[in-house]
Amino acid sequence: MRGIQQKNLGNGHGLSDAEYEILVDVALGLTDKAIAQRKKLSLRSVQNRLQQLYEKLDIYEIPG
Repeated sequence: MRGIQQKNLGNGHGLSDAEYEILVDVALGLTDKAIAQRKKLSLRSVQNRLQQLYEKLDIYEIPG
């Protein structure tokens, strides 16, 4: 049941399952490098996907 809830949550925001999984990894505190290794992707691919996700979700860096 939990997997179904997670899948629906991800898709409810217009995210693919793969995008949602990367966001979960970020929420768990994994580094870009760790996500790349876990997903068998290049570091640059993970960084590009994260940038696309941030834009899709209207997340922008707040000046500190």
